[in-house]
Amino acid sequence: MSTRHRLLAAVVLATALTAVHQPPTSAATGREPLTAMGLVSALAAEGMAVPNPIDTTSQECPAAGCGQAVVTDTMRVKSFPVIQQARWYAASQRLPRFGNIVVEFAPPLSTAQCDGYLEAIGGLLP
Repeated sequence: MSTRHRLLAAVVLATALTAVHQPPTSAATGREPLTAMGLVSALAAEGMAVPNPIDTTSQECPAAGCGQAVVTDTMRVKSFPVIQQARWYAASQRLPRFGNIVVEFAPPLSTAQCDGYLEAIGGLLP
């Protein structure tokens, strides 16, 4: 399977999981939207490799429109205040989205590793 087809499959999987697992869009539902650091922390708690997390909000969010950005050795995670902003950003960058969260994997990760992260992220959402 070509790299392009693998990426397309990952995006389709992420889109399908997003349709089922969407975090709330505001605190009005009684819960805050998931944050980038919250996702990284949850992945770490599940035993996923997310080494060296660095908050890059001030560098990335002014241009991307996100509320928080975190980069690790394995992925870049952005959280957006509302799902609609995340949806637009993910579509424009062709990246997987889970509710208000958009993820981008480090180039050295294999397709199987990316799929493992996508599955773990999908399992963390309510």
